[in-house]
Amino acid sequence: MLTNELHRLNYQGHITVTTEIVAFVNRIVAERNRQQQQQLEQVEQPQLQPLIEPVNEQQQQLELVEQQPQLVKIIDVIINELDQSDNSDDGLFNPDKYRANYKQKFDQSGRRQRMQQLIQAQQQITNQIHQLQESLQTINDILREEFDLNDETEQPKEQPKEQPIEINENYEQLLAEQQLKHQQELDQQEQLHQKEIQELKDKLEKQDKAALLKDKIDQVYELEKAKPYKVYISFGSIWQKKKQVYKHQQTLDEYHYIHTAPNAGDSYKTLSNTVVRDKQTNDYFKQKAVDLLSDYQDPIHEDSSTLMTALYSFLIVVYRLPLGGRTNYTKVISFVVEKQTDQLQDQVIMEDLLKQQKRIIKATSFKETRQKIVRLQHFTQYEIDEIQEKIDINQGKAIRHDENFDDFECLLFTEPQEHDDCKQEIERARQSYNTTSIVMQNDDVSTTYFDNKIISIKDINGLIDTEYEDNRKRAFKMQFLFGTISEELQQGKFVYDHQPLLDTHIQQYAPAMITNQQTLDQYKLYIQSCIIEMQDFQITESTKYRYIGIYAMMVKVSRFPLAGLCMKELIDKHYISHRMQLFYQISELNNCFWLAFARWLLKGNGKAAGINAKVAPSQIRCEAKKQICKFYNLTKKQYDTFIIDYKGFDVVEEMNKLIIKAKINVNIFYYNNDDKFYYLGERRQYNKIKHIKTDDNDETEEEQSDEIIPTFNILLVSDTHESQDIYHVFHVTNTDGLTRQKYCPHCYQQSFDPKDDHYKRDYDSHVSQCKINGGQIIKKVKLDEQPFPYIPHIQRNETYAYLLANNVTQQFKPTHYYITYDFETVERKVNTYFGKSITKDSVICNSQWISVLEPQSVASTIKLKWREQYNNDDNYRKITTPFGTDALKTIYYDLRQGTDFISQWIEQVFEEAKQVSLDNKYDDDKIPYNQCVSIIGFNSSRFDQALFSKYLHNDKWTIQSYIGTMGQGKQIVVEHKQTHQTDQSAQTQRVQQIKFIDAMNYTQPTDLANFAKDFGNKDNESKGLFPYEGITYDNYNYELNKSQPFPIRAFDSQLKNKTMNDDDYQLYLTDAKNYATRWDYLQHYNELDTQIMIQPLDNLINWFYQYNVDMLSFMSLDANANAIKYAIAYKDFDLNVNYPQQSKKSTPFILSQSYWNSKVIGYNIQDKQKHRKINNNVTINDYDQYKDLFERQGCIICGDKFTMDNKPTLDRIDNKLPHTKSNCQPCCLYCNRYKSDKDEKVTRLFIQLRRYCKINHLPQTIVNNEVYQLIRRNITGGLSNVMHRYNHANDTTIKRYYYNEENKTITVIDTNHTVSHICGVDFNSLYPSCFSSQYHPFNKYTNGIMYMCGSVNGVINDSNQARKIINSTDRFTDKGQLFIAQLKGHIDEHYINDFINFPPIFRNLSYQSSKAVIGEYMYDQMQQAGVKTHKQERKLTQLLSTHNQYMTFSSYYLWFLIDDCHFIIDDIKQLVTFDKHTKFNAFVNEFMNKRIEAIKVKNNGLDKFCKMILNASYGSDGMNTEKYNKIKLLTKDKTIEAHTKQSWMNDRKLADNLYAVQFNPMNCKCNTCLQVAYFTLDNAKYWYLNFIYNFMYKCLDMTKLHFVEGDIDSAYWAISGKQVIQTDANQQEYTDQSVQNQRLYEDNLHQGFKYVIKDQQFYDTNAKYYFPTIDGDKQDEKKLLGLSIENEGDEMIALAPKNYYIHTFKRNQLTDVIKLKGVNLRQNSICKQDVIDNIVNGKITQGTNMRLSQLADQLQEGQLSKTYCMSKLIQSKNALTGIQTKMIVLKNSQSCVPFIYGLTADSYIDSC
Repeated sequence: MLTNELHRLNYQGHITVTTEIVAFVNRIVAERNRQQQQQLEQVEQPQLQPLIEPVNEQQQQLELVEQQPQLVKIIDVIINELDQSDNSDDGLFNPDKYRANYKQKFDQSGRRQRMQQLIQAQQQITNQIHQLQESLQTINDILREEFDLNDETEQPKEQPKEQPIEINENYEQLLAEQQLKHQQELDQQEQLHQKEIQELKDKLEKQDKAALLKDKIDQVYELEKAKPYKVYISFGSIWQKKKQVYKHQQTLDEYHYIHTAPNAGDSYKTLSNTVVRDKQTNDYFKQKAVDLLSDYQDPIHEDSSTLMTALYSFLIVVYRLPLGGRTNYTKVISFVVEKQTDQLQDQVIMEDLLKQQKRIIKATSFKETRQKIVRLQHFTQYEIDEIQEKIDINQGKAIRHDENFDDFECLLFTEPQEHDDCKQEIERARQSYNTTSIVMQNDDVSTTYFDNKIISIKDINGLIDTEYEDNRKRAFKMQFLFGTISEELQQGKFVYDHQPLLDTHIQQYAPAMITNQQTLDQYKLYIQSCIIEMQDFQITESTKYRYIGIYAMMVKVSRFPLAGLCMKELIDKHYISHRMQLFYQISELNNCFWLAFARWLLKGNGKAAGINAKVAPSQIRCEAKKQICKFYNLTKKQYDTFIIDYKGFDVVEEMNKLIIKAKINVNIFYYNNDDKFYYLGERRQYNKIKHIKTDDNDETEEEQSDEIIPTFNILLVSDTHESQDIYHVFHVTNTDGLTRQKYCPHCYQQSFDPKDDHYKRDYDSHVSQCKINGGQIIKKVKLDEQPFPYIPHIQRNETYAYLLANNVTQQFKPTHYYITYDFETVERKVNTYFGKSITKDSVICNSQWISVLEPQSVASTIKLKWREQYNNDDNYRKITTPFGTDALKTIYYDLRQGTDFISQWIEQVFEEAKQVSLDNKYDDDKIPYNQCVSIIGFNSSRFDQALFSKYLHNDKWTIQSYIGTMGQGKQIVVEHKQTHQTDQSAQTQRVQQIKFIDAMNYTQPTDLANFAKDFGNKDNESKGLFPYEGITYDNYNYELNKSQPFPIRAFDSQLKNKTMNDDDYQLYLTDAKNYATRWDYLQHYNELDTQIMIQPLDNLINWFYQYNVDMLSFMSLDANANAIKYAIAYKDFDLNVNYPQQSKKSTPFILSQSYWNSKVIGYNIQDKQKHRKINNNVTINDYDQYKDLFERQGCIICGDKFTMDNKPTLDRIDNKLPHTKSNCQPCCLYCNRYKSDKDEKVTRLFIQLRRYCKINHLPQTIVNNEVYQLIRRNITGGLSNVMHRYNHANDTTIKRYYYNEENKTITVIDTNHTVSHICGVDFNSLYPSCFSSQYHPFNKYTNGIMYMCGSVNGVINDSNQARKIINSTDRFTDKGQLFIAQLKGHIDEHYINDFINFPPIFRNLSYQSSKAVIGEYMYDQMQQAGVKTHKQERKLTQLLSTHNQYMTFSSYYLWFLIDDCHFIIDDIKQLVTFDKHTKFNAFVNEFMNKRIEAIKVKNNGLDKFCKMILNASYGSDGMNTEKYNKIKLLTKDKTIEAHTKQSWMNDRKLADNLYAVQFNPMNCKCNTCLQVAYFTLDNAKYWYLNFIYNFMYKCLDMTKLHFVEGDIDSAYWAISGKQVIQTDANQQEYTDQSVQNQRLYEDNLHQGFKYVIKDQQFYDTNAKYYFPTIDGDKQDEKKLLGLSIENEGDEMIALAPKNYYIHTFKRNQLTDVIKLKGVNLRQNSICKQDVIDNIVNGKITQGTNMRLSQLADQLQEGQLSKTYCMSKLIQSKNALTGIQTKMIVLKNSQSCVPFIYGLTADSYIDSC
């Protein structure tokens, strides 16, 4: 409601402002206007401004209400000021009369009445002043409109003095009448109060039981008396309901009892508002409370069917009054009383409800204000439609409530079959919560309400109304969840279960944004509709399962930063203090939004008017009218009728329509009423919502435009007027001045405080980058200024670098002393559903939460250096390791030590870590070693960390760093706050740190038993046996105190889907004999798990150590493997060899003035930061001298000449002195970086390493951002694809694709060749082979050696020059130039049929999953499976062209396409050249040979280690740091501040007041050789295709085989070879002949490619280069660049990549093998028929996984837990969908045909 009506004034009563006031002021204005024009300005604001400021100030001070005399003085000051502004005795106020009146009141009434009058008087004065301001402003606007005064009159000028205002005589008479009337009301109220007090005294004399209540009120007073407070009370009551029933042939009375809990939200209804300031006012409240208690205890409603029989509890609600404008705090003190009629307990429960909420928006400075804004949440149209749809469907239906069964005390839909069982389940459901009243649980940005006793729909509406009343000050999102009771028929018995109130389940119902009562009522209808659907579910669905009723409800409120609905500030107040930032136009109509919009168009955005043009109010009104007619499609005549009933512009519903029609952006600012600041709450952008369909734009715009979209800024404020919600819109003319923050004009997400010291720097930096990024977060990659050699085992280990630099590497030792740990858990059953609903109308979800795993015990084994003093200590055990003789010590804690046993364990680990740290150090003090002690678990990042992470932060220790993801911490470093470890060598104190890491980081996925078996020694103990699922949290103590062994059934495992066999059980029994109780056996089992980790860890550490790699100094297997690869590449490095300088053809460096100037400025900044004097520093004037010096002299350290690739810097000789001429020498950037403050020998080491790197052309880091972006954006992984889905021996035929060049169609052709068998081949270590530079005769380029790239040589943008390099015949010699080319191209259309059956271009393609693109068959199957269609997809597939897109190819891959695939280059955009080398050959051969030897001697551990290292050695090079998120550890307040950061993503609570906050950082680094990963991946594609086209196509008849399915390094082929018919599998009796035939059939499946060879000579000559040809020779079998037969069978059905069925040999028998992604096949019985059904009729097979996982934000025991808990979950998902969108799938042939540029799915013709 937008109006300019004058507000009502309140002064000792209600005063109606009549036209006399306006007329009076008009006379004043008219008189002054006649005298002189300037007096017009003097009537306005300046005269009242001196009064406003002290009034506002006094208003805040009045809230302190601590010293009444001071308040009296304040009122006197205000009255005196008003008196001075009046020039006659007949003014607005009579101070003498005013004081006399109050003096009389002081004598007659108590302090409470006097204080109320003072506050009321102050409010009257303030209202009167505001009213006068509004009246004068109205008059001024009228004058400006009538006389067309310019805008200068809007800004009053400061005047030294003002003429007093003349006041009409009618005013005084009116005020006197109102004063008298109000005095009479006060006297009557006082008499009533006295009467009430007397009645209370009378009742208290009779009721001694009320003494306890008085004592409790006195306790509250003692707690809160420091500051005044408002107080309310609410009672919990027991009610008796009488009901007449007909039983035993007579009418009987049945009595049922219910209770109503005390409610904080309704407490204000019990007693009127009472403010307690002192003992007197507390006694007054106490009397009222006791009186109320007495009234309740009197017999009432004796003849009624409902009778209050007892009071069992009460709730006292305390609201602390605001102090000086500070944050409001609310404290609820709940006195819970036993359910007895006459006795109250002494227990007091205090709960601070609003403290945490208010801390969010509390702002003490503008900088904090900006950081504490919570972003607005948006709702999708889907959720809005879902709410309306359910309301429409259930319209006219009613909720059934069976009142015949009220004794169930729930909202009962129908009578349960088993009454007692149902009641027990209801009681069990409510046991998780400690109260039956409405309970509020506050989080930082949300509040959750619980009502544990829902009996009727009134209870539901009451809960919703309660939360609305508590949160209606601002818009909020509401969600709800029912606690339901269900009945299910299981094996002839009715079983009852309940759904608990879990926070994660609340998402199953659509949320709604509540802005007013109307939206609340709408949502109530939706809630009722959901209840109706539940009650209808039991009628329409199977009778085996139905809902019985609702026993509880949860409502969650998430607050929005929208303007509140009850702001209480007058709208004018915003304009008064922000005239320069806001435009305010008064109107009698509800069109303030359109006035603001019109003013913006005319003055701010209109091209004709100009920004500085003056705009008259009449122009604004005309423009507003025009815009309204345009928006609502009105004529001028229709407008006159429309505007009368116009309710105003709906910012929520109509804004998007306006944005699209006007093509604008809109920023909506709001006002925070609590902390008095303005902020940007919502930004609506045209480009982001232009595709939303509105009534006027059914078709969306697709074209892109670079046109700048103007932005309209508005301020939306709200208030209540006469019980109506009113809103007002200002046009914000200066957003920076309004918010006191400078917002980025491009993203409007980042703001800056202009008062900040670094404001300009930060703002300019952000805006410039944000402009380039188009307002989006695009990471900036920080590359090195100079290329550096990549030698991780040296660069990332300062200890080894120091030893190498000093030629004492023999002293190097790995970190091999550490601590292992393991937790054991016990299950606490939960059994509830979560996730997505199985069907649209079902509340049964696809996932089930089985249990929470609670920590039960923890053990650790400490590995130490052996000392003689341990000989006589039973706590230490001597062991032999690869490093000598060491000691083991074990510690153990469990629940018997107390619930804090985990904290005890951590404390002990810190203590043990002191000695471990000392044992790891070197004896020589000079050798640097600074690694914290490793605490190693197995699979701990996914499991154990969730059990103890919340204990890692307290007053003794804290988390210092967290590396990993939100769910898994890869490395957590914990620092002790109090305990300091003495560094004995350095004689210094150092804070002790430990790091928690996972042993799984250093191996491939496995379990602890296999880890210990594979990598341990033969004498390593086996993992023990324990019945994890045999005990629960409820019975663990009872079960573990038993002395007898566990029964065999206790070892049954649902998780692993297996039972224990007799042999394993006998092993357990043998073990169990040695222990008195099961507790003792648990300790043995727990300790054993930590001990069996020692040997495998030691062996892994030792294997890495052989290559000078310290395993525990790296965090992953990939990083360690990569370190070994480069360590071997540099194994010939000798520090003492004088490596010559390698001078590339680089342009000599010539110093420019600008370069020198930037260096001089940088040197001065460095010195200033280090507080070094800069008086004698080098200056800009020294340019000529240093220009000559850099040309004549090279680097003083390495001697290299300065070039454009090796630019000079100045190195300080003495690092303590500044950059003076005498202290500086020329130095290259590389040497300067490594010199720094390091040892000179270490500097020399890195200079030598750089020269060795250049001589051997080894890779260096990328420094050119253009090159980095080219590689990073186009790096492509390995292909996984399917081309022919259904293949069965002796049934299906080989299929071929044919492209009709004339008709532009593709046809699938069935050949006459019937499939005889399936053959799958697998490449030997494909990736290591492809970077090994191993010679192979089938590589026709660079003399048969596939070189690896080194450093970047140059970037070529000239297309002709790039073509010369690509097509150079040098590619066939060792002079071939390695490169990466970015280009467009295609395979010659005349040769497409030669390559269409296996397209050779493996690249990512972006396309839309529409019917025209992916085909009708797969499109329909996706819709049937519920998979979203018409979405943009980007997948790696096989192509015949680049689809008119620029794609990149490495040299070998592109040469192959050109020479062997008729690939034509259409355009070349860029080409980057590289050095080449063969230094990785030694690494690959060494580990391959070592693996072969390990296989021969059956050393399984070493075999797996070598295989792991080979397969993991390339991954670290291609590490994509752009996808990495940064995790910071922040306090709770800092976490809330982080929500406003543009880079904020998520956060997780680790411990009290400690959160792991996930950011998407603006910057990232690339410190690895990315080009190595690119060449490895592309070389692998080349070699994969080279085998197919240069071997298979040349010697095999490719018309007799087709490609079925392939992965990165494997390919399965359906082959039509020799046919053998299989014996009928259904025959009942087997004869010798049938067995022989079956043997022949199976033998025939091993024929391989034998019967499809077309060139036998070629095959015999060259097969040895690929296939193993020497029986039993492992060297031949595992040869590099070779391959072998992986699987053979007679049937293969491949639905999608990595999703297939094959009938193949396992242990020499034909067996069904199924491979699926994301489904545990041990827990799901998915068979061949399911795969066939998917192809035949599109059947989707569901799978179920039971797993252990971390679950966050769960409701446990009625409490909200923000920490992650380890849980056992069952999750249902689609196991078989058959969806394949990498190609076009044709239904009849089940063939997948490649996308061809320019063709749609209609161009593909299926076989018949």
